[in-house]
Amino acid sequence: MTLYSYSRISTYETCPLQYKLQHIDNIKTEEEGVEAFMGTRVHETLEKLYKDLILSKMNTVDELIDYYNAKWKEKWHDEVFINRDDMTEEDYRKTGERAIRDYYATYHPFDHNKTLWTEKRVVFSLGDEDHKLRGVIDRLDKTPEGVLEIHDYKASGRMPTQEKMDADRQLALYQIAVLEAYPDTENVELVWHYVLFDQEMRSRRTKKQLEELKKEYIEAIDEIEAAEEFPPNESALCDWCGYWEYCPAKKHLIKIDGMPEKERKKEKGYVLVDRYVELKEQVSQLGEEIEDVKEQLIRYAEDNDVEVVRGTEKRARISIKLERKLPSKSADENAYFEIVDLVKKAGVWEEESTLNTRKLARDLESGNLPDKLAKKLQKMIFEEESARIYLSNLKEGDERDE
Repeated sequence: MTLYSYSRISTYETCPLQYKLQHIDNIKTEEEGVEAFMGTRVHETLEKLYKDLILSKMNTVDELIDYYNAKWKEKWHDEVFINRDDMTEEDYRKTGERAIRDYYATYHPFDHNKTLWTEKRVVFSLGDEDHKLRGVIDRLDKTPEGVLEIHDYKASGRMPTQEKMDADRQLALYQIAVLEAYPDTENVELVWHYVLFDQEMRSRRTKKQLEELKKEYIEAIDEIEAAEEFPPNESALCDWCGYWEYCPAKKHLIKIDGMPEKERKKEKGYVLVDRYVELKEQVSQLGEEIEDVKEQLIRYAEDNDVEVVRGTEKRARISIKLERKLPSKSADENAYFEIVDLVKKAGVWEEESTLNTRKLARDLESGNLPDKLAKKLQKMIFEEESARIYLSNLKEGDERDE
């Protein structure tokens, strides 16, 4: 079985097609978002800081900044893309530089804990040989009190909530790896460094939560292994995807964007979409006009006390009656949920579980509901005028000789 990782499974959850292109078809893309590029350079710099500390070398902040800028210049390439029109490469470079300076000032002289691992590659079991994960732990520390801290550096431009961090799966998975390596450890803490904000967030997991997480990832792996189709899934994350030219949801956008305007206006798909939109708008306008004429015809039938009105080629039969109804969710949400509660208490929820109030009203009228429930629902019944128009061909005798 394939050796999976947190990021690999997350890719499948985000977009099955991207997963297929990247991990099954092995199509590589050089495109890289500038945010990810900056985060990697900051990450490399902090990795250097702690690896050198293990060897008793204390870098100055200026030495780290020089290292960061050298890596930035070395690694920058033409496929790094910037989505924001108001930001430049230099803006992002300075942002990463500021994050490193802030981190250095906050944690210097870096002697709070003992660093055990930096950039540690781990392979760990979810319970059997067929379900294993791999990953890279940014840093593992041991506090003076014996607590193991799993650290992760984040260059996200948004601070998450504590609730989100308490549900985070990546470091929780890495906790499973750490407990395999240090089975006698009782206390593990998960620590995220949001370097752009100079803030850290912390969370812990119980043994029960870790066991549930193992089951969740076993199921995820089994689902991927059994998958036969890998459909695209459009989301906000598409803006950072490098596989648009292969994606049926995106590749026409690339084709059109690259065309001169004159040529674009002749492209068949482009023309068909515009025509379809035009026709849909006409249908919408016609629908409104039809409803208006229908209302006038109903009023005409009422005012003139007729049921059939003839035209040139068709006749219209107007049926007007009072319907006994129960409140629907869209019409009266409070009354609707009151009905839900009554139906559940009466023990007929299985029969009416979709709570189609039209059907429930019919069951009430036909006497198919328990007496106690029926009495309560009768109080909620209201009458509403219902009108329908039926068109038919003119019948013999509709036209009389004068």
